[in-house]
Amino acid sequence: MAINENNFPKILDMIEDMDAFMSLVRNTDRITDKHIKNIAIDGAKMLDIYFAGCKLEKCKFINCNMNRASFANTVIQNCDFSNSDMADTYFSNCKIDNSKFMGTVITNAIVKQLDINECTCKYAVFDQTRFNDTDINVSDFSHCEMNECRLRDVCVTDTDFTGVGLFKTRLSDMDFSTCTIDGIRVSTDMSELRGMIVNVHQAAEISKLLGVIISD
Repeated sequence: MAINENNFPKILDMIEDMDAFMSLVRNTDRITDKHIKNIAIDGAKMLDIYFAGCKLEKCKFINCNMNRASFANTVIQNCDFSNSDMADTYFSNCKIDNSKFMGTVITNAIVKQLDINECTCKYAVFDQTRFNDTDINVSDFSHCEMNECRLRDVCVTDTDFTGVGLFKTRLSDMDFSTCTIDGIRVSTDMSELRGMIVNVHQAAEISKLLGVIISD
């Protein structure tokens, strides 16, 4: 993983006041070097918002329109972005810990140098997103849509991908052996699965997609 924590600023201005935060959103092109904490917003429009060198902690951005949001050299910790629209989002050199993206739309996004840990992303939609140099650890991605994604240098560990849609997403050389992949959905020719690394139990489950019955 190529996250460079040296690019995370050490000294940040604290913002815990809603009015102060919304003033930044309205009047600043780029929010930089801020520790934003305990902000709760429901249904706001925050198009093109840009966080650079920030820490977001215990914030809630529920049902928000955050199209074209950008996050660079930023830590997201114990936050909730559930049911928000984050299409065309950009992540670069970021870390996301213990956060929720349930039902969030993150389509056509660009993700590079991202570390995701213990996050809940059930029913999120990541269609046509490009993941580069990304680690996903101990997280719940069950029943997500990850169709037509491009995955490069992506590492997944102890993560639940039950029922995930992966149409036209190539999984070659990706190691899912510590993950749950029951009920994943792929194309009828199952070309997405070529070169995928799985354990023995998972191989038996995948064989069912092929109509193969393994005898004891």
